[in-house]
Amino acid sequence: MNPTLRKLAEASYYLGAALVAVVAFRFAFAVIYPRTVGKADAPKASTAPDAPRPARSAVDARPRELPLGEPVRMRVVVTRGPDRAEVRINGGVLGNSPFVGETSCRVGEALVVELVPVRGQAQRFDRKCEAGVLRID
Repeated sequence: MNPTLRKLAEASYYLGAALVAVVAFRFAFAVIYPRTVGKADAPKASTAPDAPRPARSAVDARPRELPLGEPVRMRVVVTRGPDRAEVRINGGVLGNSPFVGETSCRVGEALVVELVPVRGQAQRFDRKCEAGVLRID
């Protein structure tokens, strides 16, 4: 190999190592001493631990009152009737019993829930749409 090329290769090797060291030092410095430019009046972080927040319940104990006609998503739980009976609300088939799912309706709307078994008499339940859970037990 040409001696000039060898010297250039060695110099580029050391230059690359020096650049890597400078960049590593820069990142380490930035972590230890973060910039606060323009944040001189920023409040200091408290060293005291934050008070724990109360846990939110999965189901609100007091469902909020919604105005009539407000669209809502309502959970539906059907455990009544024979297994594999069709669950219908206002003529639309939601699935088969036992059923857990949801549907949309407007607050105050009349709902007709029907359980249509493979054999036998269909069962009909009249309910009103409201926020929360519609249970047919």
